[in-house]
Amino acid sequence: MKKTLLIFLAVALVLSLCAGCNNGKRVVDDDFDDDPEPIVIGDTSGDNSGDKPDDNPKADEDKPKGDSPAEWPTELPPYPDGKITRFEPGEYDKYGITIVDTSRATVEAYAETLSNAGWECVRNNEDNSKFALIYNKEDRSISLLLLEDGTTLLLNLYRVLDKEELENAWPVDYLPQGFPEYPDGDIVRVRVDESGSVYINIEESSIGTFDKYAATLKDAGWDLEEAGTDNMMVWYIEKGNEYFGTIACYIPDGSIDITVY
Repeated sequence: MKKTLLIFLAVALVLSLCAGCNNGKRVVDDDFDDDPEPIVIGDTSGDNSGDKPDDNPKADEDKPKGDSPAEWPTELPPYPDGKITRFEPGEYDKYGITIVDTSRATVEAYAETLSNAGWECVRNNEDNSKFALIYNKEDRSISLLLLEDGTTLLLNLYRVLDKEELENAWPVDYLPQGFPEYPDGDIVRVRVDESGSVYINIEESSIGTFDKYAATLKDAGWDLEEAGTDNMMVWYIEKGNEYFGTIACYIPDGSIDITVY
């Protein structure tokens, strides 16, 4: 199941955070520069060096505020500040965007803008060090994950895809080669969507087994980033900028969700 897509991690907060999650795989567009110059967005009124007078000021009135790329998804309001250091459109109407030099206050204000534009908040995970949201509108979802540095936002936009039900068994044929099998519990649901993303639901496990499984993933070469709450442990997983996903354990009932993009 090789494809190119984001972490998003992204993803996309992907799994159920407090109420469950969703997310997307990063696809890298070959037309994009591997090391693009950051795109500054937001208020640049203080920098007028070398600027020529605008011959058509009315045209600027019709533009969204912020210097977002011309390819900025039309479904989304422009993000109001920071610098875009990664902008990757992908298959299935997905976008993976990294914005630096932003803040939690700006993310919260942007979330309110999404709500005012008709987006519904369906996942919310926030504490003093982590802030992650998922919004849905029709067949589109957007995930917002503010990293622990408090200044870096991972924004993932993706289309909600139809899912096919598989047999309730470990779907080795649909997972990346060598992806470790979860060692205990009962597999109660397995699905795959049209992008090839795999969703596995397991019951009757434990936080102890989950911790050991996270260590097994690390040993298998996966990078993990923690994002949990008091009643849930979540890891974002990534391997070689090619595979992404999340694993989550609900405490104390021992339910496990595994998603691989």
